[in-house]
Amino acid sequence: MILAHIIERCEDKLICDLAEVYHVLTYRELSPDMVAALCIGLRDDSRVKMELSGNKITVDQIMKAMIVDSLQFLAWTKTKDAQKGQKYKAKSMVKALNGEYDHEHDDLATFDSIEAYEAYMKRFK
Repeated sequence: MILAHIIERCEDKLICDLAEVYHVLTYRELSPDMVAALCIGLRDDSRVKMELSGNKITVDQIMKAMIVDSLQFLAWTKTKDAQKGQKYKAKSMVKALNGEYDHEHDDLATFDSIEAYEAYMKRFK
């Protein structure tokens, strides 16, 4: 029953995980019990388990992003802005990885061509 749910929801991820971890390229040749057992043995950060749990990033990635956020804050505390009590402006890596940013107000720029990129960069020279 659970295996059918996995196949329905994320068969492509199942194929990738089984190929990467167990070198199984044709899981349909195995019995459903064997495929289920192999799925249980996958790491918690495997594609299938991440999909089923709804997690976007791993615990390891969250911890690393928290370290970056902390270092950004510590660096900011040493600036003149911090001494003047001005607002902390660095964006959280944890929020960015979790997709929690409003991208309409983001300073991210995208370009459709090399020419558009070069025209944009000329503004800063």
